[in-house]
Amino acid sequence: MTHRILALCISASVAMPVAALAAEGPTYNVAIDSLIVADTITMADSTGPGFKAHLNFPYLQQRADGALMATYTGGQTQSGLQFGKQAISTDDGQTWSTSTSVINGGQIQIVKPAGQFSRGFSVGSSTTDPAGMTSFLNSSYTSTNGGVSWVAGLTSYDTNGVAYTVVSGAFGDIVDAGGGTWLMPAYGKRAGESVFENILFESTNQGINWTRKSTISPFVSGLNLNMGPEGPTETSLLKLDNGDLLAVFRTGQTFPSTNVNLTTPSIFWAKSSDQGSTWTTAKMLGVSGSFPLIKKLDDGGVAMTYGRYGAKVMFADPTGTRWSEPTIIYQGPGSGHTEMRRLSDGRYSYIYDQSGFYPPAWNGSVPSGYVYDNDQSANLISATLNITSVPVTEDYPWALEYHGDVTPDATSTPWLAGSIGSTSVRLWAELGQDYMRFETGTSGPSNLLNYRLLGSDSVWNPLSFQDGIVVDIRARVGNTSTDAGAASLVIGDGSNGSLTLSLNGSSEVILGGGFGAGGALTYTDGAFSTLDWHLYRLIIQPDASAGGQIRASLFVDGDWVTPILTQSLAASAFDGLIFGDRVAADNGIFEVDFLRFAGLAPPLVGDLDGDGFVGISDLNIVLGAWNQNVPPGNPLADPSGDNFVGIADLNIVLGNWNAGTPPGEASANIPEPGTMALLAVSWGLSLRRRQR
Repeated sequence: MTHRILALCISASVAMPVAALAAEGPTYNVAIDSLIVADTITMADSTGPGFKAHLNFPYLQQRADGALMATYTGGQTQSGLQFGKQAISTDDGQTWSTSTSVINGGQIQIVKPAGQFSRGFSVGSSTTDPAGMTSFLNSSYTSTNGGVSWVAGLTSYDTNGVAYTVVSGAFGDIVDAGGGTWLMPAYGKRAGESVFENILFESTNQGINWTRKSTISPFVSGLNLNMGPEGPTETSLLKLDNGDLLAVFRTGQTFPSTNVNLTTPSIFWAKSSDQGSTWTTAKMLGVSGSFPLIKKLDDGGVAMTYGRYGAKVMFADPTGTRWSEPTIIYQGPGSGHTEMRRLSDGRYSYIYDQSGFYPPAWNGSVPSGYVYDNDQSANLISATLNITSVPVTEDYPWALEYHGDVTPDATSTPWLAGSIGSTSVRLWAELGQDYMRFETGTSGPSNLLNYRLLGSDSVWNPLSFQDGIVVDIRARVGNTSTDAGAASLVIGDGSNGSLTLSLNGSSEVILGGGFGAGGALTYTDGAFSTLDWHLYRLIIQPDASAGGQIRASLFVDGDWVTPILTQSLAASAFDGLIFGDRVAADNGIFEVDFLRFAGLAPPLVGDLDGDGFVGISDLNIVLGAWNQNVPPGNPLADPSGDNFVGIADLNIVLGNWNAGTPPGEASANIPEPGTMALLAVSWGLSLRRRQR
């Protein structure tokens, strides 16, 4: 689990997206080190009456020697006046030479060093026969000099008995699956169907012949999917470090929206763990756009470039499961085709078009926002991106995390479900973040839906208010009529009290103690809306100033120092954790991105890593955070609980040295605590000096 902060460092004039808190997905810094105009189309390039200076549909390919080649079109979008161009860079995208003599190596390639066979393909065929086709031929290209030049030929395609009326669209890179097997995505319409599915082709003879291996995803409609009316089309494929295949694909047309954060129709992803024979049910990413292409980063993570409107990049973890929010590289008109390639120094060349974009059918009513420079010029932009992974250290050793990608009763640690009346649950996604939506209608009908862990549960039961607990929930309400009981989190144990966190549309947050624990507290702020995503953190600890009572503190959005609400708790018989709608008369919409919880105190004093033994690893945790402030109740480096890592914490670890059962073999000879303290402080101070 990582935090939802996606930083964007830009040294050029581009739009900056708003960072969100507490990510499920990976965290990367993206710096634009340079922006270069690689080519410009002007009216001087006119090829006839009605010419418009557009530059659309750039593809970025890379030769074995590292040289970059961009191919694209000049002239009005999808018109008869379009012509092909290319730009080549041999210095990592800093300068480009352009030509109208295009080296055609196909739209999808696998490039090998000079002396080996590189192959490229253009996939596409159609028939007017309503019965469809099960085989076809199309262009292929072969290079023996690392992709510098190509020789054209033909390749055969066998759909393995499935009849299609049209097959099209292989883009990006061919995947070498090993053992002489190549994999390539495309998409097609089955005979009698009006929507597309995406197809996986396989070759075992270096692309001389291709055979349909599987359907990556059919068109699917339903409560938990939001595919566009095209169905799965433009598809990109890669092999993850764990051997799984990841596919991303467009499902609908976004033109002519100018919303750079458009969420529907969504791009989807699916995975295969058996070399593409079968695929997981497709999941929406909650971002809309065209031409999604994925590339693997040096750390095993995944970058997906896409566009329309604008040009963007977003990231997935090395398993392809958790995604970041998008980073906007360009916000303006263009075809939305963008691609990224790794440079020799570890940075990335990223290209996009800065251009008017509208097909001839729109000439009489040009979409607002899709005209660049009054159609007088258009640019191919080459950006150099410096992408760095940001390691994230968790605040707490979370006992359980729920991510919103399945219903809680279907997780590896199943929650109990409670419901009455007419309710629904949607598994949705927005800007790369998946979440669960409870919907129990409007106030009035007796509807209820929630999920709960009881005190007997093996995950919840070890936690105790006497030691302290922390619960994070990232959530929002779905409409202004959502009642407090319809969007709530209730926690408690059998002896020390219970607490309810409720959200009301549109700006009310209530923290109330149950069963006679005092009146509810309400937090309202004119700039705060419960309709927006917020990360709420509840910390519940013994309250030494209140005669043995328990005090709950509610923090919001990364400020873990100053609570927005506090509440004392009285004794209660309630035992467990519930989230969702728990009051049948109070209905509405509640959306939960993730929920997680942990105990505040390790079971053994001084055992900071939770391995049941106080030793070197615990000492290293303290020294690693030496002289730093930490969040309230953080047991990872602050066993003294004073929110500062220093001598008091070191003394706790050393005072309990060798307590517990050593993991594995017995510990080695350890210096006396006094000697160890001097060594530790000396080493910690030395480390701080080196890091300055």
